[in-house]
Amino acid sequence: MVDAFGDNESVQDKLAHRAKLPITVAERLMARASENLRRYLLSRPEMTAEQADMVALQSRERALLGLAGDYEMGDVELLVRHLHRNERLTASIILRSLCMGDLRFFEAGLSQLSGVPVVNTRILIHDSGRLGFRAIFERAGLPKQLFQAFHVAVEVERETRYDGAPRDRERHSRLMLERILTQYGMDDVQFGAEDLEYLMTRMMKLPSPLNPEAA
Repeated sequence: MVDAFGDNESVQDKLAHRAKLPITVAERLMARASENLRRYLLSRPEMTAEQADMVALQSRERALLGLAGDYEMGDVELLVRHLHRNERLTASIILRSLCMGDLRFFEAGLSQLSGVPVVNTRILIHDSGRLGFRAIFERAGLPKQLFQAFHVAVEVERETRYDGAPRDRERHSRLMLERILTQYGMDDVQFGAEDLEYLMTRMMKLPSPLNPEAA
């Protein structure tokens, strides 16, 4: 139905107002909306194709992770398999999920890419040393230049806890992003920026690590 009528506004409206869509149907609607956004941005003379692609991708991934938080773990694993089949389980959404504190999606994503069961993946991710996480990272086939970013994020997740105060998740994410960006020597970043998405955007443009050997 989504494939046949996904661009029909009346169909979209009816689907959107259902109490709770199957998670894969919701994802396909988001993918359609993201593509429509990309096409609109491409029609704007001031937008480059690269900028349009980046904005559309970030919009879709941000919305998708917000959606995943409302579903059970089994649904999240189903979503991850669906994304993988459709070549939308990207390194960026997996890193974003970790930085936004969505460990369920992060663990399920690495499990899917590596072919290692979620339980074993979780053990390797949270291994107190570096070797366990490196093993699952490499088996998942994620870009080597992002290892340091992922590793720093896992370390921050392990070392810090939510304080229960308002916006604690946002503060947690900000700390994680600032640590990652500092590791990559991105001195021009406005760390005081109110918009958390600004830091996320900068992270998605990471250069090579300052110390490749540490990665």
